[in-house]
Amino acid sequence: MGKKVSATLTDAQLEIIERAVSEGAAKSVAAFVAAAVAEKCGAVSRQDAHGDGEDPLESLLREMDEEYGPPSPEAEAWAEEQIARLLGRAQSA
Repeated sequence: MGKKVSATLTDAQLEIIERAVSEGAAKSVAAFVAAAVAEKCGAVSRQDAHGDGEDPLESLLREMDEEYGPPSPEAEAWAEEQIARLLGRAQSA
């Protein structure tokens, strides 16, 4: 069992969380926050395990940029469209 704590969120943050709950992406506000904290703790643990304070994903992306160059504007636009589609948001033209 966990310990109950309180946190202050912005109206925008709470709106996003409540939307996630209403759409079934999270069971409750508490579950959403707990998952976000767990994810952040995992990222911090990965940084610590990596030994240099850099997230391994960030390190990989930096290495790929160095080897292959940064993504083209077209590739970035495609990625943004896919993210928007997956999050259920319409891409504004």
